[in-house]
Amino acid sequence: MKEKRIRELNQEINMLKEEWSKELDTVNYYYWPIIAKEKKRRKDLVWYFTLACCLVIGAIAWILLMEIKNEYWIATALGASGIIVGITFVRMMILIKRMKKDMEEWEKNLTRANELQQEISSKCEMSVSLMIDYLGEEVKDKIGSSYDDVLEYYNNYIANN
Repeated sequence: MKEKRIRELNQEINMLKEEWSKELDTVNYYYWPIIAKEKKRRKDLVWYFTLACCLVIGAIAWILLMEIKNEYWIATALGASGIIVGITFVRMMILIKRMKKDMEEWEKNLTRANELQQEISSKCEMSVSLMIDYLGEEVKDKIGSSYDDVLEYYNNYIANN
């Protein structure tokens, strides 16, 4: 009777693992390229922002060293570098908001996979406890309580007896 229940539980676990794997692959297949592309774009924008800040610092250094004396050149240098910094900063903020929205959407779509994972975990615990009860408590001391280890030991035990 216990053997039948253990076999049924292990079949359910295998079916749930298969369903979980398909669900996870489906969601990740859609969202991972989007997130990876946005991460690359964010790195690029951080690099551009750093370069733009260096441009502002360079313009200020030229002004402080009195290399540029014409106020039109001063205004042009500071204005252009300030605009570049501002545009890069705004684009970075927009990208961060979009990334946050995509990550939340990804997490929301992973809820089914997370539910399956919790169900698999509870069924594995139940199966392990049934197999340990069937095999005896000394097995737990010998091999531990990992589902895969207990299942392998159980299958070997059944095959040899």
